[in-house]
Amino acid sequence: VAVPDFQGRLRLMAVAWSASAVGAGEGAMTVRDPVASLVATPRFLAPGDAAQATVSLDNVDGAAGEYVLRLRGEGAVRIDAPAEVKVALEPGKRFEQAYPLSGSRIGDGRVLMSLSGPQGFAVDREWDLSVRPTQPYEARRIVGRIEPGQSLALGVDLIADILPGTAEVFLNLSPRPSWDVAGLIRDLDRYPYGCVEQTTSVAMPLLYLGDVAREWQLAGARVDAKSRIDAALRRLADMQQSDGSFGLWGAFDTSDPWLTAYVVDFFARARDQGHLVSDPALKNAVDYLAAYVRRNPSGSGELAAHAYAYYALARARAGDIGGVRYFSDVNLARLPTALAQAQVGAALALYGDGPRAATAFAAATAASSPVALVSSQNYGSELRDRAGVLALAAEAGVPIQRAAAFAEDIAQRFQRRRYTSTQEKVWLLLAAHALARSGGPMTVAIDAEPARVSNRALSLKPKIEGDGDRMTVANRGEDPVWRSISVSGVPRDQRPAENHGFVLERKFHLADGKPADLAKVRQNDLVVVVISGEWAETEAEGANALLVDLIPAGFELENARLAGGRGTKDFAWLPELTEATHTELRDDRFVAGLTLTKGDAAFTQAYLMRAVTPGRYVVPGSFVEDMYRPERFARTAAGTATIGRR
Repeated sequence: VAVPDFQGRLRLMAVAWSASAVGAGEGAMTVRDPVASLVATPRFLAPGDAAQATVSLDNVDGAAGEYVLRLRGEGAVRIDAPAEVKVALEPGKRFEQAYPLSGSRIGDGRVLMSLSGPQGFAVDREWDLSVRPTQPYEARRIVGRIEPGQSLALGVDLIADILPGTAEVFLNLSPRPSWDVAGLIRDLDRYPYGCVEQTTSVAMPLLYLGDVAREWQLAGARVDAKSRIDAALRRLADMQQSDGSFGLWGAFDTSDPWLTAYVVDFFARARDQGHLVSDPALKNAVDYLAAYVRRNPSGSGELAAHAYAYYALARARAGDIGGVRYFSDVNLARLPTALAQAQVGAALALYGDGPRAATAFAAATAASSPVALVSSQNYGSELRDRAGVLALAAEAGVPIQRAAAFAEDIAQRFQRRRYTSTQEKVWLLLAAHALARSGGPMTVAIDAEPARVSNRALSLKPKIEGDGDRMTVANRGEDPVWRSISVSGVPRDQRPAENHGFVLERKFHLADGKPADLAKVRQNDLVVVVISGEWAETEAEGANALLVDLIPAGFELENARLAGGRGTKDFAWLPELTEATHTELRDDRFVAGLTLTKGDAAFTQAYLMRAVTPGRYVVPGSFVEDMYRPERFARTAAGTATIGRR
């Protein structure tokens, strides 16, 4: 029986039958090597960690004699001491030894063990071990123009503050107003969390990735779009509520009409491109929206949701032209955002009502058009809304006045933004797709190459790793060239504590409530992590906040439901904990989704982690952000932890 690398017991079952009888039997089967071996490591590492890999050998029924043990690291993992030893093992005897273990760089690695001994005994085993950054990837963008006759030089100074091996630089050149297409695709691809909005936003651009990659000539854009889209469709169907609606964090969250329209929009686009969309999921969501638009909207949030619902129903070919016309005639001037006006215009265009569609888009692009609704009700911002207007107008085939100036305004707004939300990223990509074939040619010379003429945008990936690496781009044409430089990577130095719209504090306690000193914990110690904070914004009604705490390597999160019923509620000294709309206990982090309002802006979360592997580890800072206004965030300072042997 071929089994993978496994030490333990298996159940062996057999079934037998004849023409007149049937029978079955089963028994336990022990699977192990004559000399059982194990290498205990942390579940992950981080740069700067100094851990231990403990090797255990147990001569259960092997021959007596000398065994040769070899241990080494591969990839991102390094064994920091001579790791070959000869061990004399008699039957029934054990051997245990610890070896220094560290991560040489961020990435995947393996610990490999080879053991040989008497009578031809030989076994090779391996354990996967990843090296994770202690800080999230950060991205910055430099957007502007290269005027005729001017040049742009890119050098190693762009990545001077980024951890070696993590830096990535993209340069986008375009004959039209442009933003960082390659960087936006990369950022969405890296996004590690998955509420309904984020799942949809990561998958939506993949519907057009083939076109965008070809038109923008993206370097290395070889994403298996179909499998990713199909996985998102299945995940969203699993997160749907019984009435057909969607909530932010899944089937048991509060129904959100705007978000439901967003998912139906994605479902309809995916179906039109031939992807397998669950008919019951789409039908139930459409039925929910059809019932929703029959209600009289009250307030700006419901007006925006009605506008998107009408557009989503039109895309799904399940709407009513009369209802859209009436809604437009009565409410167009009352709609709270330019995006909502554009969605009504796009719905009218899908039904063939060109004059009303043109009127709606004219309102959406007018100088006095509404600004974005500063609310969590539509996940938006003014940048997101203006990009959405441009994308929807192009899809609807409705020309907008001063389109070039409108696109230039989007580019300027994007340039001023340090952070962008998933909503902003997806609509900026859809707008870039709409602009891909507009504008005239540009003439650029890259380094010493001959000048090239292109009416399409170019996305280049400069090789900038050392002091001698450099790229120069010159504009040899008569018109400006729009350029955006995208730089991403893990910061070289630990970021200090910051508070921007939030305040955040983290404390460590022992099980009895006394303060815990992470520099002096021992194996098997239980640590209670308490994170408290407050949303300090005043101009918005609420925030969909995401709290993330990366745990140090060497510790493991303790799932209270699996620890004999011992959960955070059993610690009487804890303050009252805030009910989270979503919680995840991952191998390397604690994640909580929080819905905050003006009247209930403070929050406290707690979780348990246990010291497991001896060593010295970096303690990453906690982080909280408003998911749809990511410039509002807070971060605690990093530290160090030391786990001693018990």
